[in-house]
Amino acid sequence: MGRRNIMRISSADVNVAGYANLVDKIKKFEAAEEDFYNSRKNALQDYPGFSGKTADQIEKEYDKQYGSDPWNYSSRAGTSSDERTETDATTDDDGDDVDRFYVKIPNDGENNPTPIDGISAPSVSDDYSQTFLLYNPGVGVLDVDVTYENISFFQKGQSGFFDGAGRGLNFQPYFTGFNEVPIFYNANSNYSGKQLHMFKKLGAIYDAAVGPAYSAYQSAKTTYDDNNKSSNISTPILRTTFDFAWDGTQGDKNAGYNRVDKLKNKLIKEAMGFN
Repeated sequence: MGRRNIMRISSADVNVAGYANLVDKIKKFEAAEEDFYNSRKNALQDYPGFSGKTADQIEKEYDKQYGSDPWNYSSRAGTSSDERTETDATTDDDGDDVDRFYVKIPNDGENNPTPIDGISAPSVSDDYSQTFLLYNPGVGVLDVDVTYENISFFQKGQSGFFDGAGRGLNFQPYFTGFNEVPIFYNANSNYSGKQLHMFKKLGAIYDAAVGPAYSAYQSAKTTYDDNNKSSNISTPILRTTFDFAWDGTQGDKNAGYNRVDKLKNKLIKEAMGFN
């Protein structure tokens, strides 16, 4: 499971200052982790051809392919710069790349539509109901989650035309799929191109969604630990002056256990444990 190992609420001491804040931050962090995987489920279910999977199934698939520590994804991606290049650089007489084509990207259906999952799709139909990405085969698209390869979004799909300029003057052909898995990076000596792609994609999302909640938990935990240490520290009592009640006392042959009235009261109290 891609979850951090943090303090259990049951292990915290309710009597330590900062307990309530620590419990609050633990709950918020755990909720943020849960929300991260739920958000990935919600994003992926809008991908054409994606069959319904639970957040738990998606989490396990991420763990399997990329590791069960999403907080390290961004550092693994590092500053990857070995990007894939286009499959065919041939251009037509106008200088346009001959194999580029538009891919229809699903959107949220609003009046000013937002493409799914943060995918950049700057071209829209004349009625603003459809969004499109001009794709250059072989280059890949970093915004796309490429975890599940066998979906129709990564096939050519259906075709159609949209009016990119309005007034019926600029009809452009499009497809509903990429006709390939649009992986953005080439492999390196440590990871496949797909892994580097998803480290970058998921790492940024996880860091933004879960990172602040983890930082807040760490701060609360540090405060709690400091308070817990101070509550367990006892201050030693150092005595620098002493009262020796017996000092200078002369023995009395008539004194005894049955004649305690012969002893000084202060000495009797000293013997009984009084200071």
